[in-house]
Amino acid sequence: GELDSCLVTVEQIFAGLPAVTTRKQYDVLIHNGNRVSGNMLETVPQEKQVRMYDSSGLFTGIYEWDPVKKDYKPLKMFL
Repeated sequence: GELDSCLVTVEQIFAGLPAVTTRKQYDVLIHNGNRVSGNMLETVPQEKQVRMYDSSGLFTGIYEWDPVKKDYKPLKMFL
């Protein structure tokens, strides 16, 4: 209906951020809101903030690059 055309998902709100996917063995880390390093990801964009997905495509939240620790830390989780 009319209301459906006005509603957007959280994922759509952050569509401007690049998407990053974890390797399957590290899914549990992002499900629990842990930090992840580049070797745990399928691709590592050179962006400060990213949309984080598990290996099955589930959107888990927004992560932010920490240049000191050289990993991504959760900024906001949506599980």
